[in-house]
Amino acid sequence: MSRYLLPAFNKLVFFLLIVWSLGTSDFILFYWFDQDRFLGYTPEQHPIVLQIGGSNLDNLAKAIQLSNAYGYDEINFNCGCPSPKVAGRGCFGARLMLDPKFVAEAMSVIAANTDVPVSVKCRIGVDNRDSYNELCEFFIDFFTVFKAAMQISFY
Repeated sequence: MSRYLLPAFNKLVFFLLIVWSLGTSDFILFYWFDQDRFLGYTPEQHPIVLQIGGSNLDNLAKAIQLSNAYGYDEINFNCGCPSPKVAGRGCFGARLMLDPKFVAEAMSVIAANTDVPVSVKCRIGVDNRDSYNELCEFFIDFFTVFKAAMQISFY
């Protein structure tokens, strides 16, 4: 997906949709010196959603605080990325659907550190588990659900 969400593509279609940033990890935002590379966008891209992933609550809080200065219209916590690098070794993305309590904690941390709406992007299930009921246990303003389940057993 990241190869299609380049700024040039976004500029061509921005008037048709809500623009989502490339998926960015909390670690990159907090430790990378050039946040503009990951957080910058043009004014024409509004409304724009920052799509962030991560599995460390402190790093998520700090990354959201950094992102506030950029004026995103919404923050989205990515619990749907199927990439082996992210959901496998990175232990976030779709893998987080196996830990809905952590997702609830992460959403609380994200919401506490921003004034814009927050949402979760997820899949309808992972590893043959339907996680809809677990995800409904905590309050989220808006769901973006992929129409496909996936296997994340990479090994």
